[in-house]
Amino acid sequence: MQKNGLGKPSERAIHRIAAIPARFGNAIRRSRIQNRLIVSFLFLSIVPLTVSGFVSYRDSSAAIHNKISTYSTEVTALLTQVARVETKKIEVLADQFMMDAIVQDGLERVDELTDKVKWDYSLMLNQMLREKYSQLSNISMFQIRTNDNQVFYDVGYDSFSDQVIERFIRLTEARQGMDVWTYAQTRLGKDTIVFVRTIHARDYSLKKLGVMIIAFDEALFMKQTYRNINMGEGADIFIMDAKGVIISSDNTAIPMGEKYGDIILKGIEEDRRLSKPSYVFSMHNGEGRDSSLVSYSYDFSTDWFLVSTIPYAYLNAESRQMAHNIVMVGLLCLLVALLLTFIISRSVSTPVNHLVSNMRQVMEGNFAVNIRDQGKDEIGYMAATFSKMLKQIRSLIEQNRQEQKMKREIELKMLQAQINPHFLFNTLSSLKWTAVLSQAVVVSEGLGALAELLRHTIINKKETITLAEELKNIESYVVIQKIRYGDSFDVEFEIDEQVLNGRVLKFMLQPIVENAIIHGMDGIEVDGKLKIICSGEGQNLKILVQDNGQGMDELERQRLEGNDAKKLSGIGISNVQERIRLHYGDDYGIHIDSKIGEGTVVAITIPLRLEEDPHA
Repeated sequence: MQKNGLGKPSERAIHRIAAIPARFGNAIRRSRIQNRLIVSFLFLSIVPLTVSGFVSYRDSSAAIHNKISTYSTEVTALLTQVARVETKKIEVLADQFMMDAIVQDGLERVDELTDKVKWDYSLMLNQMLREKYSQLSNISMFQIRTNDNQVFYDVGYDSFSDQVIERFIRLTEARQGMDVWTYAQTRLGKDTIVFVRTIHARDYSLKKLGVMIIAFDEALFMKQTYRNINMGEGADIFIMDAKGVIISSDNTAIPMGEKYGDIILKGIEEDRRLSKPSYVFSMHNGEGRDSSLVSYSYDFSTDWFLVSTIPYAYLNAESRQMAHNIVMVGLLCLLVALLLTFIISRSVSTPVNHLVSNMRQVMEGNFAVNIRDQGKDEIGYMAATFSKMLKQIRSLIEQNRQEQKMKREIELKMLQAQINPHFLFNTLSSLKWTAVLSQAVVVSEGLGALAELLRHTIINKKETITLAEELKNIESYVVIQKIRYGDSFDVEFEIDEQVLNGRVLKFMLQPIVENAIIHGMDGIEVDGKLKIICSGEGQNLKILVQDNGQGMDELERQRLEGNDAKKLSGIGISNVQERIRLHYGDDYGIHIDSKIGEGTVVAITIPLRLEEDPHA
């Protein structure tokens, strides 16, 4: 039992595995043959080439990354030492001035000094500064201030605003008397690096006597330290303090005096937490991809970082060139292989595509396609068979077209013939009773009108006539009807002369007028009014037949518009409706608007085709 129980699932699994190739083959058959050949080749040749190219690119990028990391770290450490030499000169100058007896004595007794003594002190300090000028030519301002922020000594070609000076004082207080290195912009708009030191008494009492402020040109400092250092295309070198504020930069796009790059500062803080002497890390942009390699070195004396950023676009330039070469060689091989694949597959795909294209044209209704395939294979046999079948279909379509044409002509003749007996019956009935009740003059007029109508009906075999001829037939018909009904109704014509040459179906209006006179005005207590209006509306001819008769309900109106009317006159109107649609199409025909007791308006819309129009 266990054997049988285990055997059945195993057999089902084997069958499912065995069916995989058949399912895969069916899935492949859903694509074109040429596409299958091309995709197979791409998979077997391009995938190995892509993998090997990717591995080469990855390894070369890693090697270049390591070399540039080492190089940039060494360069930033060296530049930090160079910058330290320049800043050390400022610190030595500050030491000399701070410990000088003139400065110590002057700041101790500043409130007691006369202007003359202050001036003498300034001259002596100027002489002392001139001795150092050759080494410190980039100083733009040197200033000593008292504890109450009064200027004790001031020399230089530029100065700072009071708000900037107050910021310097606050920085020294925050640093608890330690030296401050910062950035500031002078009144003249110059970018400067500023050294601020609290001056203490030299008796080691740590008594604060004042503040020394030394500012030197940032551009000159940059030139002396790192301006001529080329770290690569797009690379930047800049100095920032521990808060991320830029103090000096070789790129004008980096705003000095402002915080720059929180990502850089976070990376530096993380590495400082690990107590490394110099560092390098990757800076990521907002899309999560490596954008720059960042290396930096920290200067404890100034409490700032010298930072260099090298774009990975530059670091990977050689690797990308190699990748480009690999891709170009691969593409060349691919093009050659694709050409061979195309030549082989074209012998199969081209006749198949041609045959499918012809089939689509036939499906869309074009049976005039000509299929030519001289091949002797299975595809050629299919094309020949399809061409033979198409010829038979064309023959049947032409046969059906001729039969439909004959049927339409017969139907039109039957519809026209259906009108004449009806009309002649009514006319002869009218003449019969008139001859009994009236004089011969009336009979003569009636016979003349009847003769005119018979001439247009029987002798004129044209299916269409001008609107003027049709209105003349209506006038003759009205004369005949007045023989029967006398002056019980009047007919008014309102005709736009521009449409008189328009072509209309012969005897198109007579059934409409007949229905209005015989049925519409039957039983009304007032004189009947019949009005015929003809006008052009754009590309159409609009004819209105209005009467003030008894009108009709909605059911009767629908019967007259349709093909199921049972009255004699209703048959005439439905015939006119069918003739119009057969001749002009379903967009044209008759519309009836009527209400009981309010009369009837019959609107006929047909294309406006003038006498000279060849389509008339």
